[in-house]
Order: sequence, then structure tokens, then C-alpha cells
Amino acid sequence: MSSRARSALVVALEESRTKPREWRRVDGTHTYSSAVTDAARARSVHQRGNILRGLVIEPGEAWDARVVVPPGRSLNDCAVWVMYLGSPDPSH
Repeated sequence: MSSRARSALVVALEESRTKPREWRRVDGTHTYSSAVTDAARARSVHQRGNILRGLVIEPGEAWDARVVVPPGRSLNDCAVWVMYLGSPDPSH
């Protein structure tokens, strides 16, 4: 995955925080393999420390992510969607 795609993931995660429990699409299309990797990275971001490429992750934050292959498209045209589920600390 390119650094641009990683940046798009961080941007989507940041934007997702502003509207918890709403799905946000990561810009760009991805191969199935990179889409699955990004989705897994988003779901487990809280387990890998407190920074993901410049995005500060607070302890206890929860995230969800999905990979979608649009109908009629190939596995090289996947979309990644992320959702911020919230934090046990109400100030976040």
C-alpha cells in the first residue's frame, strides 16, 4: 500500500472521530489484499500503541472497519469504510 493510501486511512480515522458511529469511506480504491490490511489496521489501532502515522489513539478507543467490493467491480477496486465507535472516557 502506498503512503498516500495510509494517509487516506489516517484522514478517514480523524474525520470519523467527529461523527462517532457513522461510516466514513477511506479515499481511493484498494486491491482486496490492501483493503483487508487497512481494515484490520483500523480495527486494531488501539492495540498497537498510541500513535498511527501521526494520529494519536487514546486508550480504550474502539473502531470498526469494512471492506466492500462494489457490484460488478474487480477485487482491485475495493473500498474501505471505517467507523469510530467511541471511547470509555466521555471527554474523547
